[in-house]
Amino acid sequence: MDNCVYPLLHLCKGSRICDLCREPVEGFYYRCIPCSFDVHPHCTKIQQIVRTESHPEHSLCLVPSFNKCSACKLSNGYIWLYRCGMCKVKLHIRCVGNVMPMEHSHDNITSSTNNNRSNHGRGVTGARVQEERDNAVQDVVLEEIKIIQSRLELLQIENKKLQDERDNAVKEAKELLGSASRQSHVAFSEFLLLELQQATENFSNSHKIGEGGFGSVFKGFLHNTMVAIKILHPESLQGKPEFEQEVAILSRMRHPNLVTFIGACSENSALIYEYLPNGSLEDRLACQGGTPPLTWQVRTRIIGEICCALLFLHSNPKPIVHGDLTLANILLDGNLVSKLSDFGISRLLTETNTTRPSKKTESDTTRPSKKTETNTNTLMHRTKHLRGTFAYMDPEFLRSGEITVKSDVYSFGIIILQLLTGKPPTNIVAGVEEAIETDSLHLIIDKSAGEWPFVQAKKLVNLGLRCAQMHRRKRPDLESEWKSVQSLMQAASLSVLPSYKSQLDDKGIPSYFMCPIFQEVMKDPCIAADGYTYETEAIKGWLDSGHETSPLTNMPLPHTKLTPNYALRSAIKQWLLEHP
Repeated sequence: MDNCVYPLLHLCKGSRICDLCREPVEGFYYRCIPCSFDVHPHCTKIQQIVRTESHPEHSLCLVPSFNKCSACKLSNGYIWLYRCGMCKVKLHIRCVGNVMPMEHSHDNITSSTNNNRSNHGRGVTGARVQEERDNAVQDVVLEEIKIIQSRLELLQIENKKLQDERDNAVKEAKELLGSASRQSHVAFSEFLLLELQQATENFSNSHKIGEGGFGSVFKGFLHNTMVAIKILHPESLQGKPEFEQEVAILSRMRHPNLVTFIGACSENSALIYEYLPNGSLEDRLACQGGTPPLTWQVRTRIIGEICCALLFLHSNPKPIVHGDLTLANILLDGNLVSKLSDFGISRLLTETNTTRPSKKTESDTTRPSKKTETNTNTLMHRTKHLRGTFAYMDPEFLRSGEITVKSDVYSFGIIILQLLTGKPPTNIVAGVEEAIETDSLHLIIDKSAGEWPFVQAKKLVNLGLRCAQMHRRKRPDLESEWKSVQSLMQAASLSVLPSYKSQLDDKGIPSYFMCPIFQEVMKDPCIAADGYTYETEAIKGWLDSGHETSPLTNMPLPHTKLTPNYALRSAIKQWLLEHP
């Protein structure tokens, strides 16, 4: 009884056993309707039940209800009311009136029949109270369920609306991205096989200027322009998709030290480039055709130009590895400016989780050997087709088929040593290391290049050996080596572009030095995503003002990253020193 918050007690008469003291009850007792307890009046702490003066014989019980008060005729929602078990009157607590001790008014009912009827009536009244209370609670619960269901329906409608908006936004973004991607590629021409046949007299040997591992190269006239036409061998590419990927890579590459891509012919897997009259660096180093040897100044500059071109490829948002960097794939224009060509196995690199053995500590040498491995994320491309020139190929690429930017660094190191010594690439690293150990470096330096300053030669030798390390992780990053390469270029006391003077009048300035925006000589040139070079301050101002297109072509820029044009900067500085 103590636990009943709202005990509903009815005064009954009869014979019972008190549920609290377990003593027999004779006469009047209280019955709790919710608990079905029968107790002596003196056994419960609740000694009062309210009654109204107008109904002194009727007991009132608290019930939950939505009904109006019989006295004030008001309804305050779902609240507790006093309900008369006999006349069904419902009253607010404040409207009940006086509260007085409960007095039983049915003492004159003595007959068993009337007593049973009275007890039965009270039992029915309690059952009705319980039923009405349960119905009221059920109504409230159902109403709350309806409210929750309506809110859920609204949330589902709102969620569906948001999902539709998101899907439409994603679809629109993909369409815009695809459109921008298509427009961001530098425009190139699509040639017919018939046009190539006419330009090369049906690919006659008289027009052939080269033969490589990936195809034959012919020169010819297309649209009144001398071009180089490379016909790829069928086995050099894995079908049309790989050819299309190659064209996609070439079409967006613009750099002063990369051969300009003009167009393609899908009918016979042909690539069309600008024609460079001075041929390959391999031929010029061997003085083919009676050409004069390259001076040490020119060789130093070429090393810087190759380094600059590789930095451009490797620092793209999606890094590109050349994959077949050799003397034969470095071409020279009319001013002996070097340009990388033959992107036959160039690849976009993707991040891959690789596992390699961890370094041994000094304490590990005293314990039995145990292989430990560490996981690293590396930008790489894995292939089962080992294609390229063997002597220039990364040893780790030969072993694993994994090509990274450090594969190009290895090839670059071999080229540096070749330009210094004039020797073939096979076993050149071992030969140079032996010369350093025996203090006979001066004996293997190519004398036809002139008198190499020993300090210059020694720095270049060390750079070449660092780049040509057998283990990939020991090779340097070209970005960290660029400052030393740049200082060697400046010390060579020769313009990076030596034939600029032939393009000038008495007071002229090379057009290459002029910023397309500021129309003045550049101090800090950089290459934008459209392939053109600008003064850094000028192009940054253009981009910061909200422009997303090229200042020259008005085509959308695929990204806003700027690449320093170190080679051109060195050329401008040298030219300014010679023309104060």
